[in-house]
Amino acid sequence: MRTIAGRIDGWTLPPVGKPSVYKQELTGGRPRERRVVISDFVNYRDPVRPETCREAVDLAETLLPVTPGVTRAVVLVTDTTQLALWRTLLMGTEPTSAAPVVLRRHDRRSLRGWAQRVNMFHTEDRLDRLHELTGGWPLLVSRAHLLHGELGDPDEVLRRLANLRTDRAEARALAEATGVYADPLLAAGYRALDDEFKDGPFTLPDSRPDTASYIPARAVP
Repeated sequence: MRTIAGRIDGWTLPPVGKPSVYKQELTGGRPRERRVVISDFVNYRDPVRPETCREAVDLAETLLPVTPGVTRAVVLVTDTTQLALWRTLLMGTEPTSAAPVVLRRHDRRSLRGWAQRVNMFHTEDRLDRLHELTGGWPLLVSRAHLLHGELGDPDEVLRRLANLRTDRAEARALAEATGVYADPLLAAGYRALDDEFKDGPFTLPDSRPDTASYIPARAVP
C-alpha cells in the first residue's frame, strides 16, 4: 500500500509504530488531506491478541478527526493468527462499518496479468502449468518468481515446482501458511475432508474466504 499509494500526489500514509500513535492519527490530520492510517498486526514482534485487533476496529469507528473537513481511511492488516476477529467481521455477527478485504488466490486471468507485469512465463502452456502447480497460491507464485530470478529458465522452474508437490514438508508448510492449523475446529474439518478425498487434491470453490480453498492431498496429517 505504501509503495502504490505513496506515489500518488496528495495521499499521506503516516507511520504507525505503536497504539498511542495509531490513536493520534485517527483524530489528527488537515482538511482536504487524503490520509490512510495503517495498523499492521502481522509484523508485530510479539503475538497479537484477537481482542487487540477488535479494539483497533472499534477505535477506528469511535475516534474521529476533531478538525472539521478532515477525513481518513483506516486499514488493519491481519493474518491467520487473528481468526477470531475474521469470523466476527466476515460472518456479520456484530454491527460494524469495517469491510474485510480478503487476499485471494490467483485465477488464470490474474495469473496472466501477474506474468505480464513481471515479464515471465509468457506462453499459454507455461501459464497453464504454473497455475496447475501453484494452485494460484501467492506463496507458491512468489516461489516461482524467486526461482525464475535464480535460474532464468521457466521450464526448469516448473520442473522444480513439480518436485515440491511430492515433498510432505513443503505441503505442510503451505497448509500452515493458509491458516488450516490456526484453529483446532478448522483443522479438524480439513482432516475430515482429507480423509474423504484420499486419491487426490480437493477443491472447495464455495468455501468461506477465511479458510483455505485448496489444500494438497495428505497435507493435513
